[in-house]
Amino acid sequence: MINKLDIEISEKLYKNLLIFLIIIILGYIAVTFFSFAIPQKYKMEKNIVMDNDGIIKNGINMLKKGKNRLTLSGWAYKTGQDVKIFNSHFIIKNKQTDKMYILKTTMNIIDQLNNVDEIYDCSKCGLDSQILIFGLKKGAYELYILYENDNENLLVNTGINFEI
Repeated sequence: MINKLDIEISEKLYKNLLIFLIIIILGYIAVTFFSFAIPQKYKMEKNIVMDNDGIIKNGINMLKKGKNRLTLSGWAYKTGQDVKIFNSHFIIKNKQTDKMYILKTTMNIIDQLNNVDEIYDCSKCGLDSQILIFGLKKGAYELYILYENDNENLLVNTGINFEI
């Protein structure tokens, strides 16, 4: 029986292995970062409905385009209902090509909306997004909100247009 496993590793092999592992870890971090920072192409699904009736109240607090990034902040909630499960995203649509891109979006708590119409808690309706604009075609874009909170499937045109 072997009680102890003794393996000798040369210093050169150890250094090479350490460098290889560092490269793998940095590569993983880079891939993860870019998967969150670069917008993905979006094709509207069949069960998504355009909100032409104004059921989804929304607003954009900030749209800031820098040299290499786009920063967005806003909110959206459905009238007459609490926001219990956050699952909304910003969508941008190129006006020339009609290509749509979904942006990774995080929830922002908005305390002022925790008592809408003195009944509904919509404080979980805030949206924040920050993306790199590498790979996006320059031109005019429209801003949408994909409202999927609490199993809804509505696409809302915010009426905001901007240039990249």
